Amino acid sequence: MNLKPPIQRSRIQRVQTATLNIKRTQSANKGPMRQKSLSKGDLTKLGLPYFSAQCMLIINASNGKEIIVKYYIFKPFEGYQQNKRVQIASITKLMTCYLCVSLCKEFEINLNEYFFVTYEAVDIGGTMAFLRAGDQIRIIDLLYALMLPSGNDAALVIAENLSIVLKEFSSQLNIQYRIQPFIQQMNIQAQLFGMSDTKFMNPHGLHNEFCYSTAQDVAKLCFEIYKEPLIREIASTSEYEAVMKRQGQFERIVWYNTNKLLTQQGFYGIKTGVTIKAGPCLTSYYQDEKHKLIIVLLNCLSNDIRWRETMNLVNWVKQ
Repeated sequence: MNLKPPIQRSRIQRVQTATLNIKRTQSANKGPMRQKSLSKGDLTKLGLPYFSAQCMLIINASNGKEIIVKYYIFKPFEGYQQNKRVQIASITKLMTCYLCVSLCKEFEINLNEYFFVTYEAVDIGGTMAFLRAGDQIRIIDLLYALMLPSGNDAALVIAENLSIVLKEFSSQLNIQYRIQPFIQQMNIQAQLFGMSDTKFMNPHGLHNEFCYSTAQDVAKLCFEIYKEPLIREIASTSEYEAVMKRQGQFERIVWYNTNKLLTQQGFYGIKTGVTIKAGPCLTSYYQDEKHKLIIVLLNCLSNDIRWRETMNLVNWVKQ
Protein backbone atom coordinates (compact mmCIF):
# COMPACT_ATOMS: atom_id res chain seq x y z
CA MET A 1 0.00 0.00 0.00
CA ASN A 2 1.23 3.48 -0.83
CA LEU A 3 1.36 5.25 2.54
CA LYS A 4 1.86 8.83 1.41
CA PRO A 5 1.91 11.66 3.96
CA PRO A 6 -1.64 12.92 4.57
CA ILE A 7 -2.74 15.60 2.11
CA GLN A 8 -5.67 17.06 4.00
CA ARG A 9 -5.07 20.80 3.66
CA SER A 10 -7.00 21.19 0.40
CA ARG A 11 -9.90 19.09 1.72
CA ILE A 12 -10.06 21.15 4.93
CA GLN A 13 -9.90 24.40 2.98
CA ARG A 14 -12.80 23.23 0.82
CA VAL A 15 -14.97 22.40 3.83
CA GLN A 16 -14.17 25.77 5.43
CA THR A 17 -15.34 27.47 2.25
CA ALA A 18 -18.46 25.31 2.11
CA THR A 19 -19.30 26.06 5.74
CA LEU A 20 -18.79 29.79 5.18
CA ASN A 21 -21.10 29.72 2.15
CA ILE A 22 -23.80 27.96 4.18
CA LYS A 23 -23.55 30.57 6.94
CA ARG A 24 -23.70 33.42 4.40
CA THR A 25 -26.82 32.01 2.78
CA GLN A 26 -28.49 31.51 6.16
CA SER A 27 -27.62 35.06 7.12
CA ALA A 28 -29.05 36.39 3.86
CA ASN A 29 -32.27 34.52 4.56
CA LYS A 30 -32.34 35.90 8.13
CA GLY A 31 -32.53 32.43 9.63
CA PRO A 32 -31.74 28.79 9.06
CA MET A 33 -32.36 27.39 5.60
CA ARG A 34 -35.40 25.37 6.62
CA GLN A 35 -38.70 25.00 4.86
CA LYS A 36 -41.97 24.18 6.54
CA SER A 37 -43.09 20.67 5.65
CA LEU A 38 -46.64 19.99 4.60
CA SER A 39 -48.77 17.73 6.76
CA LYS A 40 -49.68 14.27 5.49
CA GLY A 41 -53.24 15.56 5.15
CA ASP A 42 -52.04 18.34 2.83
CA LEU A 43 -50.06 15.84 0.79
CA THR A 44 -53.10 13.61 0.46
CA LYS A 45 -55.01 16.58 -0.98
CA LEU A 46 -52.27 16.89 -3.57
CA GLY A 47 -53.03 13.34 -4.65
CA LEU A 48 -50.02 11.66 -3.04
CA PRO A 49 -50.39 7.96 -2.28
CA TYR A 50 -50.23 6.88 1.34
CA PHE A 51 -46.76 6.48 2.83
CA SER A 52 -45.84 5.48 6.36
CA ALA A 53 -42.34 7.03 6.41
CA GLN A 54 -41.57 9.55 9.13
CA CYS A 55 -39.56 11.56 6.58
CA MET A 56 -39.84 11.54 2.80
CA LEU A 57 -38.37 13.45 -0.13
CA ILE A 58 -38.24 13.05 -3.91
CA ILE A 59 -35.71 14.99 -6.00
CA ASN A 60 -34.85 15.27 -9.66
CA ALA A 61 -31.71 13.17 -10.10
CA SER A 62 -30.74 15.18 -13.19
CA ASN A 63 -30.10 18.40 -11.27
CA GLY A 64 -30.54 17.62 -7.57
CA LYS A 65 -33.56 19.91 -7.24
CA GLU A 66 -36.88 19.13 -5.63
CA ILE A 67 -39.62 17.76 -7.87
CA ILE A 68 -42.22 20.16 -9.26
CA VAL A 69 -45.52 18.41 -9.95
CA LYS A 70 -48.73 19.56 -11.54
CA TYR A 71 -50.63 19.29 -8.24
CA TYR A 72 -48.36 21.79 -6.56
CA ILE A 73 -48.47 24.92 -8.71
CA PHE A 74 -46.95 27.61 -6.52
CA LYS A 75 -43.62 26.09 -5.45
CA PRO A 76 -41.60 22.88 -5.65
CA PHE A 77 -42.90 19.81 -3.86
CA GLU A 78 -40.98 19.92 -0.58
CA GLY A 79 -41.49 16.41 0.73
CA TYR A 80 -42.52 15.50 4.25
CA GLN A 81 -40.43 16.41 7.31
CA GLN A 82 -37.40 16.45 5.03
CA ASN A 83 -35.43 18.63 7.48
CA LYS A 84 -36.16 16.58 10.61
CA ARG A 85 -32.99 15.18 12.17
CA VAL A 86 -33.24 11.41 12.53
CA GLN A 87 -31.11 8.28 12.57
CA ILE A 88 -30.48 6.82 9.08
CA ALA A 89 -29.07 3.35 9.88
CA SER A 90 -27.08 1.76 7.04
CA ILE A 91 -27.78 4.66 4.69
CA THR A 92 -24.60 5.87 6.44
CA LYS A 93 -22.66 3.35 4.33
CA LEU A 94 -23.22 5.50 1.24
CA MET A 95 -20.77 8.04 2.66
CA THR A 96 -18.40 5.25 3.73
CA CYS A 97 -18.43 3.88 0.18
CA TYR A 98 -17.89 7.26 -1.44
CA LEU A 99 -15.10 8.25 0.93
CA CYS A 100 -13.30 4.95 0.37
CA VAL A 101 -13.33 5.47 -3.40
CA SER A 102 -12.34 9.13 -3.02
CA LEU A 103 -9.45 8.51 -0.62
CA CYS A 104 -8.09 5.67 -2.73
CA LYS A 105 -7.96 8.07 -5.67
CA GLU A 106 -6.39 10.82 -3.57
CA PHE A 107 -3.68 8.58 -2.12
CA GLU A 108 -3.23 6.55 -5.32
CA ILE A 109 -4.25 3.25 -3.70
CA ASN A 110 -5.18 0.54 -6.21
CA LEU A 111 -8.60 -0.97 -5.51
CA ASN A 112 -7.08 -4.41 -6.10
CA GLU A 113 -4.84 -4.03 -3.05
CA TYR A 114 -5.71 -6.04 0.05
CA PHE A 115 -6.99 -4.83 3.40
CA PHE A 116 -6.56 -6.86 6.60
CA VAL A 117 -9.58 -7.88 8.72
CA THR A 118 -9.18 -7.51 12.49
CA TYR A 119 -10.99 -9.26 15.35
CA GLU A 120 -12.74 -6.03 16.35
CA ALA A 121 -14.20 -5.57 12.87
CA VAL A 122 -15.90 -8.98 12.81
CA ASP A 123 -17.23 -8.57 16.35
CA ILE A 124 -19.48 -5.63 15.51
CA GLY A 125 -22.78 -7.47 14.98
CA GLY A 126 -25.82 -6.43 12.93
CA THR A 127 -25.89 -7.09 9.19
CA MET A 128 -22.67 -8.76 8.14
CA ALA A 129 -20.65 -9.76 5.07
CA PHE A 130 -19.35 -12.72 7.13
CA LEU A 131 -15.70 -11.75 7.06
CA ARG A 132 -13.38 -13.50 9.50
CA ALA A 133 -10.50 -12.18 11.55
CA GLY A 134 -7.27 -12.64 9.61
CA ASP A 135 -8.94 -12.47 6.19
CA GLN A 136 -7.24 -10.45 3.50
CA ILE A 137 -9.69 -8.96 1.01
CA ARG A 138 -9.36 -6.60 -1.95
CA ILE A 139 -10.69 -3.08 -1.51
CA ILE A 140 -13.01 -3.41 -4.51
CA ASP A 141 -14.53 -6.54 -2.97
CA LEU A 142 -14.94 -4.73 0.36
CA LEU A 143 -17.03 -2.09 -1.39
CA TYR A 144 -19.43 -4.78 -2.60
CA ALA A 145 -19.40 -6.37 0.88
CA LEU A 146 -20.34 -2.96 2.27
CA MET A 147 -23.13 -2.15 -0.15
CA LEU A 148 -24.81 -5.47 -1.07
CA PRO A 149 -25.24 -7.42 2.18
CA SER A 150 -24.73 -4.13 4.08
CA GLY A 151 -21.78 -5.51 5.99
CA ASN A 152 -21.01 -3.65 9.20
CA ASP A 153 -17.80 -5.69 9.35
CA ALA A 154 -16.82 -4.40 5.89
CA ALA A 155 -17.50 -0.80 6.99
CA LEU A 156 -15.12 -1.15 9.92
CA VAL A 157 -12.41 -2.82 7.82
CA ILE A 158 -12.55 0.08 5.36
CA ALA A 159 -12.52 2.74 8.10
CA GLU A 160 -9.74 1.06 10.07
CA ASN A 161 -7.38 0.53 7.13
CA LEU A 162 -7.91 3.96 5.58
CA SER A 163 -7.44 5.62 8.97
CA ILE A 164 -3.90 4.24 8.88
CA VAL A 165 -3.38 6.07 5.60
CA LEU A 166 -4.77 9.29 7.05
CA LYS A 167 -2.94 9.13 10.37
CA GLU A 168 -0.63 6.68 12.12
CA PHE A 169 -1.86 5.40 15.48
CA SER A 170 -1.11 2.75 18.08
CA SER A 171 -2.66 -0.65 17.43
CA GLN A 172 -3.33 -0.86 21.18
CA LEU A 173 -6.12 1.72 20.90
CA ASN A 174 -9.76 0.66 20.88
CA ILE A 175 -11.11 0.40 17.32
CA GLN A 176 -13.53 3.29 17.89
CA TYR A 177 -10.50 5.54 18.46
CA ARG A 178 -8.50 4.02 15.62
CA ILE A 179 -11.17 4.87 13.05
CA GLN A 180 -11.59 8.51 14.09
CA PRO A 181 -9.48 9.89 11.19
CA PHE A 182 -11.91 8.26 8.77
CA ILE A 183 -14.98 9.48 10.70
CA GLN A 184 -13.56 12.99 10.64
CA GLN A 185 -13.26 12.82 6.87
CA MET A 186 -16.86 11.56 6.60
CA ASN A 187 -18.05 14.71 8.37
CA ILE A 188 -15.78 16.96 6.31
CA GLN A 189 -17.15 15.43 3.13
CA ALA A 190 -20.71 15.92 4.40
CA GLN A 191 -20.01 19.64 4.73
CA LEU A 192 -18.53 19.71 1.21
CA PHE A 193 -21.78 18.21 -0.06
CA GLY A 194 -23.79 20.89 1.78
CA MET A 195 -25.18 18.39 4.29
CA SER A 196 -25.48 20.92 7.11
CA ASP A 197 -27.85 18.77 9.21
CA THR A 198 -25.72 15.62 9.31
CA LYS A 199 -23.23 14.19 11.78
CA PHE A 200 -21.54 10.80 11.49
CA MET A 201 -20.11 8.94 14.48
CA ASN A 202 -19.39 5.58 12.85
CA PRO A 203 -19.00 4.14 9.32
CA HIS A 204 -21.86 1.61 9.48
CA GLY A 205 -24.93 3.37 10.89
CA LEU A 206 -25.58 1.28 13.99
CA HIS A 207 -27.34 3.27 16.67
CA ASN A 208 -25.42 6.15 18.21
CA GLU A 209 -27.37 8.92 19.93
CA PHE A 210 -25.06 11.55 18.45
CA CYS A 211 -25.54 10.42 14.82
CA TYR A 212 -28.17 12.19 12.75
CA SER A 213 -29.15 13.30 9.29
CA THR A 214 -32.24 14.39 7.34
CA ALA A 215 -34.07 13.25 4.23
CA GLN A 216 -32.87 16.46 2.58
CA ASP A 217 -29.22 15.71 3.36
CA VAL A 218 -29.57 12.05 2.39
CA ALA A 219 -30.97 13.13 -0.99
CA LYS A 220 -27.96 15.43 -1.47
CA LEU A 221 -25.65 12.55 -0.60
CA CYS A 222 -27.32 10.22 -3.10
CA PHE A 223 -27.21 12.87 -5.81
CA GLU A 224 -23.52 13.62 -5.30
CA ILE A 225 -22.19 10.09 -4.99
CA TYR A 226 -24.13 8.83 -8.00
CA LYS A 227 -21.88 11.01 -10.13
CA GLU A 228 -19.26 8.31 -9.47
CA PRO A 229 -19.73 5.49 -12.04
CA LEU A 230 -18.19 2.83 -9.79
CA ILE A 231 -20.68 3.52 -7.00
CA ARG A 232 -23.58 3.41 -9.46
CA GLU A 233 -22.33 0.04 -10.68
CA ILE A 234 -21.91 -1.41 -7.18
CA ALA A 235 -25.25 -0.15 -5.83
CA SER A 236 -27.19 -1.55 -8.81
CA THR A 237 -25.57 -5.00 -8.62
CA SER A 238 -27.88 -7.77 -7.40
CA GLU A 239 -25.28 -10.48 -6.77
CA TYR A 240 -21.49 -10.48 -6.47
CA GLU A 241 -18.85 -13.17 -5.99
CA ALA A 242 -15.57 -12.31 -4.29
CA VAL A 243 -12.39 -14.23 -3.59
CA MET A 244 -10.45 -13.57 -0.39
CA LYS A 245 -7.33 -14.92 1.26
CA ARG A 246 -8.41 -16.99 4.26
CA GLN A 247 -6.07 -19.15 6.36
CA GLY A 248 -3.50 -19.42 3.59
CA GLN A 249 -6.04 -20.34 0.90
CA PHE A 250 -8.30 -18.53 -1.54
CA GLU A 251 -11.97 -18.81 -0.64
CA ARG A 252 -15.02 -17.69 -2.60
CA ILE A 253 -18.02 -15.93 -1.09
CA VAL A 254 -21.23 -14.64 -2.67
CA TRP A 255 -23.17 -11.59 -1.51
CA TYR A 256 -26.73 -10.63 -2.45
CA ASN A 257 -28.15 -7.11 -2.49
CA THR A 258 -30.67 -6.34 0.25
CA ASN A 259 -32.47 -3.94 -2.15
CA LYS A 260 -35.47 -5.83 -3.54
CA LEU A 261 -36.38 -3.00 -5.92
CA LEU A 262 -33.53 -4.06 -8.21
CA THR A 263 -35.93 -6.65 -9.61
CA GLN A 264 -38.30 -3.87 -10.72
CA GLN A 265 -37.89 -2.15 -14.07
CA GLY A 266 -36.32 1.31 -13.87
CA PHE A 267 -34.78 0.95 -10.37
CA TYR A 268 -30.97 1.15 -10.11
CA GLY A 269 -30.03 1.13 -6.40
CA ILE A 270 -29.10 2.61 -4.05
CA LYS A 271 -29.26 1.56 -0.31
CA THR A 272 -31.38 0.01 2.39
CA GLY A 273 -31.05 0.48 6.13
CA VAL A 274 -32.78 -0.52 9.34
CA THR A 275 -32.18 -0.32 13.09
CA ILE A 276 -34.65 -0.25 15.97
CA LYS A 277 -34.19 3.51 16.39
CA ALA A 278 -34.02 4.49 12.70
CA GLY A 279 -36.71 2.09 11.54
CA PRO A 280 -36.76 0.70 7.98
CA CYS A 281 -35.13 3.18 5.57
CA LEU A 282 -34.65 3.18 1.81
CA THR A 283 -33.03 5.41 -0.78
CA SER A 284 -33.79 4.63 -4.42
CA TYR A 285 -32.72 5.74 -7.87
CA TYR A 286 -35.31 5.46 -10.63
CA GLN A 287 -34.85 6.21 -14.32
CA ASP A 288 -36.94 5.91 -17.47
CA GLU A 289 -37.09 7.87 -20.73
CA LYS A 290 -38.67 10.91 -19.07
CA HIS A 291 -37.65 10.77 -15.41
CA LYS A 292 -34.59 10.51 -13.22
CA LEU A 293 -35.62 10.40 -9.58
CA ILE A 294 -34.05 9.94 -6.15
CA ILE A 295 -36.55 8.86 -3.50
CA VAL A 296 -35.76 8.94 0.22
CA LEU A 297 -37.92 7.18 2.82
CA LEU A 298 -36.83 7.20 6.47
CA ASN A 299 -38.46 5.23 9.30
CA CYS A 300 -41.17 3.34 7.43
CA LEU A 301 -43.77 1.16 9.13
CA SER A 302 -42.10 -2.09 8.05
CA ASN A 303 -39.30 -3.50 5.90
CA ASP A 304 -41.64 -4.77 3.19
CA ILE A 305 -43.76 -1.63 2.90
CA ARG A 306 -40.69 0.38 1.80
CA TRP A 307 -40.70 -1.21 -1.64
CA ARG A 308 -44.41 -0.61 -2.31
CA GLU A 309 -44.40 2.96 -1.02
CA THR A 310 -41.39 3.87 -3.19
CA MET A 311 -43.02 2.43 -6.30
CA ASN A 312 -46.28 4.23 -5.51
CA LEU A 313 -44.47 7.57 -5.16
CA VAL A 314 -42.64 7.04 -8.45
CA ASN A 315 -45.93 6.27 -10.21
CA TRP A 316 -47.46 9.40 -8.68
CA VAL A 317 -44.71 11.61 -10.08
CA LYS A 318 -45.02 9.98 -13.51
CA GLN A 319 -48.78 10.35 -13.87
